[in-house]
Amino acid sequence: MDLLGLGDDTLQRMTRTLDHLSMYQRIIAQNVANVDTPGYKARTATFEERLSAQMTDRLIMTRTHQGHIADDADAEGMERMTERPNAVSRADGNTVDINLEMSELLETSLKYRAIAQLVSKRIGLLGTIIAEG
Repeated sequence: MDLLGLGDDTLQRMTRTLDHLSMYQRIIAQNVANVDTPGYKARTATFEERLSAQMTDRLIMTRTHQGHIADDADAEGMERMTERPNAVSRADGNTVDINLEMSELLETSLKYRAIAQLVSKRIGLLGTIIAEG
């Protein structure tokens, strides 16, 4: 039994999740910063499905050669930004819903904090094992 998960890629998955959440926070911040910009279209990222797939060990296409077909992620494996679906446009063409953005920001921040704490605890446990090893 591998109590620490040293035989799997749990820590790597958690750090990838932190990367995704960090990117999503930047997208939300861009939306908030442009709340009063006429014609600005609120954006979102397409990583929830990929993140879920990574957590459940489903196959994810990885581009290993420039000639290979890539999935919907960019070359670095980070998801691309898309316009927020079903966004309602104001009279000035702006689709940012500040209440939705603030809610998404809070949810993303809570997820980030929880996973960062798990990473910290896992690394601390590894340090303890090494010190007592």
